Amino acid sequence: MDLKVHAESLIEFEALPFTCPNNTEFSWLFFTSPKAVRVYDEHCSFKGFKLAFLGEGTLRAKPEEVHADFVGEGEVAEVAEAFKNVLGHEKVLFPCSKNSLQRIPKVLGHQAEVRFSYETKLKSNFFIPESDLYFFTSPSNVQSFFAKQKPKPGSAIMAMGESTQKELLKFGFPSITPNNYLPESQLEAIKEALKR
Repeated sequence: MDLKVHAESLIEFEALPFTCPNNTEFSWLFFTSPKAVRVYDEHCSFKGFKLAFLGEGTLRAKPEEVHADFVGEGEVAEVAEAFKNVLGHEKVLFPCSKNSLQRIPKVLGHQAEVRFSYETKLKSNFFIPESDLYFFTSPSNVQSFFAKQKPKPGSAIMAMGESTQKELLKFGFPSITPNNYLPESQLEAIKEALKR
């Protein structure tokens, strides 16, 4: 199957003032997006912390020499429960976007703290060509796209994760979603959607 891909982020990022943590406050750092990893790495050290990452995409953003102690795959609710078992009685810091839904920290309660390291802003200067399939990777990308465009009638709509799927429903577009965050699963889901 020959695919012509147009890939474009419909969001921009702005770093926010951020206080680097120390390992007397937290045993763990949990990163839920590649951008959170990159922004943290610009100012702070990973040394002395156990490190958790949501999905392979986030894991790939870490520096090569940094070791992952936990990688969560699948639905966010499942990842939160799996990490809760690993966390035990320790504390964890989530450096994340000001726009984050904070679903994992909410499950962890008082053991988790959130510090905003960046803010997500919607782009307005873009044009996405008509496509047979639209694959949205975040609620913010959905908001940005629908503020300016609509999908081609009859096209397939895909969402990365439950929160993106819910955002698409707000605009009246049901979507399919890959089984997990692995690129292989995403590609298989795309191929299946284009067959329909």
